[in-house]
Amino acid sequence: MNQDQVINIATHAMTLAMEVGGPDEDRDGEPLGPRAGAGTAAARVAADAGHAAWSESFNEMFAQVAGVFANAAVRRHGRAYLLGLLSHQERKNSWSLAEFAGDMSPDGMQRLLNFSPWDEGACRDAVCRYVVRSLGDPGAVLAVDETGFLKKGAQSAGVARQYTGTAGRVENAQVGVFLAYAASDGSRALIDRELYLPEKWAGDRERCREPGARTNWPRWSRRPDGSG
Repeated sequence: MNQDQVINIATHAMTLAMEVGGPDEDRDGEPLGPRAGAGTAAARVAADAGHAAWSESFNEMFAQVAGVFANAAVRRHGRAYLLGLLSHQERKNSWSLAEFAGDMSPDGMQRLLNFSPWDEGACRDAVCRYVVRSLGDPGAVLAVDETGFLKKGAQSAGVARQYTGTAGRVENAQVGVFLAYAASDGSRALIDRELYLPEKWAGDRERCREPGARTNWPRWSRRPDGSG
């Protein structure tokens, strides 16, 4: 199996497991195309250059995580979401990914990230096993780093005006802390994630309980460098 395929697919699977978004805040309710679901997404990805090179690896990886989704509908959206992340779409939020999948609205993608029954922890564990099995290296190390997700609204869990290296300045953003498996040949892939909660969130339990805040995932109130 090509290591680049493993890295690319595992990284996007971990992005799904991060479910960092909350309801999208940057697009109004314009209509989308006719619903077709993961079949449409697969067809569109198939048109991308190099699809054949990684489709087998994708199917192998998704088989490892398929069982974490509670039913066929959630599993279909999970598969379509990953295919959208792997596509050449310029923007990748629940609106654009739903459109790519052929859904009539972003409701299914947003439910996947906010309410649908699936086990993010089990997804993370399956991705970790997949990476270690595929890239297994006795000389591998674990690397921790953070990245920012710029946001326009104030409802997504952990969002606040804070420094993020993504912008190189203080911006309204979420911060995710990621763990990478790094092999001695330079191959690496994400295998774990946490959501960083700034003090104004960590100290405000009422805000954390607000509908849509979704702070019941694992989270850190301090960054890897010790800042808070």
